[in-house]
Amino acid sequence: MFQNDTPILSTTKTETVQTSKPVFKPKVFVKPTHITKIKVDSALLKDSLLRVDSIQRANSLKAVIVQKPSGYEGKQIPSFPNTESWTFIVICMLFLLFVGSVKNSAGILWANVKSIFKSKDSSYSYHTTSTINLIEYKIFSTLFFLGVISLFVYEAFYNTPTDFQFITFAKIFGISVAFYIIKILLIEFIGNVFFSLKQIKLFKDTYFNLVLLSSIILFPVLILKTYHPNMWQIPFNQIAVFLLLIFYILLLIKVFQIFFTKILDCFYIFLYLCTLEILPLFLLFRVYNLIV
Repeated sequence: MFQNDTPILSTTKTETVQTSKPVFKPKVFVKPTHITKIKVDSALLKDSLLRVDSIQRANSLKAVIVQKPSGYEGKQIPSFPNTESWTFIVICMLFLLFVGSVKNSAGILWANVKSIFKSKDSSYSYHTTSTINLIEYKIFSTLFFLGVISLFVYEAFYNTPTDFQFITFAKIFGISVAFYIIKILLIEFIGNVFFSLKQIKLFKDTYFNLVLLSSIILFPVLILKTYHPNMWQIPFNQIAVFLLLIFYILLLIKVFQIFFTKILDCFYIFLYLCTLEILPLFLLFRVYNLIV
């Protein structure tokens, strides 16, 4: 009976021995990862979305910059007088100036045109016209023929590769105005030296009427030259040269009718033609060519 109790004692003994030694297990503090994981993932997701968005924008910009235009290369439409809006406006203004000069002339215009083809003593009397109408007639007529001549010269000297610009027309118009003013002053100065005041006044009126008549004839030619169809092969420049030739033939006739009284006057007339007509005309067209 003692034998049966022995193993029991031994087992309990060993159990007491084993339990008497305490086992220390290290405590591991684990943070709740489900909360931090959500925060980290959302931040990373936000950064990644922003990065992808910025990359896509950069790639789209590169595509826009680098990508070559597709299709055929178009040709630039050249600038012509009939394609510029300012040309139409200038022609309309010239027409209004002509209408205004005819309206304020009160018969002076047509009477002066008739006096061109008469003798030297025939001149229209301005006493029947008011001073205001006479001044308006002179201003409108002068602006009209200077504008017509300037626009026609610009179109005659115009080259296709360059643009048909209003600023160039304004320069040509300014040169024409300066040339006309200087020429009238020189006629006044030289005439007072060699001829009488009556002859100078008659010649200035005749010169003004000749230029105005030539511009009236040239104005429809200018419109046709500006807006003519391509199928028309009309030598507009030759027509202008012919009108210029007729103008100088009539001017030469009127010069002899007004100033010629003796043989010595031929020398004065020749001096006038060289200094105020032929040489200035070549210089004027040279300046026109340089501007255009």
